[in-house]
Amino acid sequence: MSHFAVAVISDGTKEVSELLAPYQENNMEDCPKEFLTFNDVEGEYRERYETEGCEFVFMPDGRRLLPWDEEFRVEGSVGFGAGSHKVPDHLEQRKIPYKEIFATFDDYMREWCDYEKDLETGKYGYWENPNAKWDWWIMGGRFRAAIHASNGECAPYPEYNFGKTTWKEATDYPPEHFDHAKLGDMIWDRDEAAEKRASDRWRAWVDGEEVEGMGKPWPLDVSFVKRYGDRETYMLCESTMWWRAVITPDGKWHEVGKMGWFACSSESNEELVEWAKTFKERFIDPYPPEHTLTVVDCHI
Repeated sequence: MSHFAVAVISDGTKEVSELLAPYQENNMEDCPKEFLTFNDVEGEYRERYETEGCEFVFMPDGRRLLPWDEEFRVEGSVGFGAGSHKVPDHLEQRKIPYKEIFATFDDYMREWCDYEKDLETGKYGYWENPNAKWDWWIMGGRFRAAIHASNGECAPYPEYNFGKTTWKEATDYPPEHFDHAKLGDMIWDRDEAAEKRASDRWRAWVDGEEVEGMGKPWPLDVSFVKRYGDRETYMLCESTMWWRAVITPDGKWHEVGKMGWFACSSESNEELVEWAKTFKERFIDPYPPEHTLTVVDCHI
């Protein structure tokens, strides 16, 4: 699972939610139908039914158990995997074809694969969004106050208490920092404080200098140099506004690399740096100052 920031640029004709909608994952089965396609799995499962089978353990009392039945659990083990179950050597184990276990393919799909036929198509499968990028989102979120601007809006933020969510008004944003602003109000000067922090980190973590307040928590020198190349590039990336994904007013999704689980993404170091350096030129300058930019926290 990953959180990543998306900059949603709007001309005012669509809400942020409308621009995000075409990229919703169908994990909760509430993605709008217009964005879904049906993934038919019947062919691959029918081949398994016709050609494959499952290993069973034959008990002295006539029972037929699976090798991962609780009766074979290793004492003290939990879950499933290597070492969790052990079938005694004296018991017969033999693979039985699925066609012998289940009288029909439909029985196999229902009882073994936990599938029911889709009511609309009459086939086995599932509906998915081939363009899915997120499963839920929130304005600001973990990327609150990311927009430096002369004017803008701050999103309320959730507080969780024993399963209940309450929304608090944003009162702790730094001056001139927002979650939503007009492009013409955004301030693109480099953030001097962020630039200094980046410089101090590089000096301490890469150059090995003694910098007050900067320890060396883990050996970052190799990864920093590989990612950014030099201190100036790192300072630029840390002190200017850019986001790894953008939705433009025409509804198109742009991103550097592809975001996966645990914040792992597919872009090269060179692609990320080039993206950060040219972000304003590519995604801000082409649009009128009245257009707006909203930063949302997307989860996948």
